[in-house]
Amino acid sequence: MTKTLPLYEGAQKAARDASKTSSMNLGLYHQKFFNRWDNWESPKLDTKRQMTESAKGEWLADVAAHTAGESAHIQEFMKRRARLLRYGGAAFHAGCFKTRWHFVTGTGYQNPVENGFAWHHTLGTPYVPGSGAKGLVRAWAAEWAGAQEEDLARVFGPADRSEQSSVGSIIFLDAIPTQAVTLKADVLTPHYTEWYQKGEPPADWHSPTPSPFLVVAKEQEFFFSVMARTPAAASDLELAWTWLCDALDLMGAGAKTAAGYGFFERCNELGDDSSWFEELSFDPATLSQEELIARQMDAWSEQEALEYVREHREDAQPLAEDVELWREALASRFGPLWSRGESEQVSAKKLQEDYLPWLLGDEQQANEDTFFTDRPVLLELQEHMEAHDGVPDKTLLRAACEQMRGDDSWSVDELTWMRARVIEYQASKKKLKKKDQKWVDAALSHIGNT
Repeated sequence: MTKTLPLYEGAQKAARDASKTSSMNLGLYHQKFFNRWDNWESPKLDTKRQMTESAKGEWLADVAAHTAGESAHIQEFMKRRARLLRYGGAAFHAGCFKTRWHFVTGTGYQNPVENGFAWHHTLGTPYVPGSGAKGLVRAWAAEWAGAQEEDLARVFGPADRSEQSSVGSIIFLDAIPTQAVTLKADVLTPHYTEWYQKGEPPADWHSPTPSPFLVVAKEQEFFFSVMARTPAAASDLELAWTWLCDALDLMGAGAKTAAGYGFFERCNELGDDSSWFEELSFDPATLSQEELIARQMDAWSEQEALEYVREHREDAQPLAEDVELWREALASRFGPLWSRGESEQVSAKKLQEDYLPWLLGDEQQANEDTFFTDRPVLLELQEHMEAHDGVPDKTLLRAACEQMRGDDSWSVDELTWMRARVIEYQASKKKLKKKDQKWVDAALSHIGNT
């Protein structure tokens, strides 16, 4: 009898291959690629219960053998989070906490091993959703901190949604691990399954039923943070942060807190990969406007940079001082990439025509004037392009490429200009002849290696 596996064609092999590498989204692997269906009915085991629990246990042991998340991705995410807090325009509190023992959340999520797990979709790490942190703090404040109903309604929002509701004054952000997370396979062993499921009286002859599940190991760091929604909410921020710290310490987060899971303590020292924390600890008053803009620019995506250029490139008036500072920061961050024609959003030709002239301004023109004087072949090529709608001449371009490949003295600006011309020539042809493609590839390879 042929078995039909509950995976797309080829996915079973992908799952097996993934289990041998450390570079993968472990959350996706755990949720979608259960690969113990072949072992579900192992002939070595006597009962269906033993077969089932063996397959689950093997699978979770396989998942727990990997660390969750890649350090480089986590650090990039943490830098963005730190910049959001620093430059978000609102007061905030943030800090690192580490697990005292095991921690688990999301056990109610669907999974082939029955007990689910909360995974961050992009990082592939365990995390505490902001909504979960908010619920934890509200429960602590209401049940243990003696908070008044009006304080709860103001900080968290009204509990009665039938009223004209509003959001609370405090924003609870997702709690993210600060480094790759160590996992463990744990087990829960109900002794009276028949009592729980069928209502039969508990008895000594009932067999225990091991139920394996995944947990975060002890001493794993997580970064918790809260923000004031408005400047007027700054006083509530102190209150909410105190409640959060107390709840993590005394009440615990996630599932199975009654059994000692989910308790956190403040980290006195951060791990080795904590350069992102500088964004939170520096004093903005000590930085110049140029330095502040440069720090904010580091968090920009290319799409944001392109939109900023489009917004200001048509300005007829001289640039305002702050716009000039932003232009210089943009030129420092994206100028080298765009000059090489490297963009995920627009073509190299469009970069040269529509974006770089505004971004580099007089500096680009001065550089081009210099190397046009020093390289007559480039001047001739430029003059030909001006007379022929910007299309490079193949003979002149190839001659320039030959000179470039035989001379190591060409500057970065000259190489960048040449790369743009080669790409423009390539784009002007529907399909290059084999011999032309050969010298075009050789020119681009030389520029890239240089």
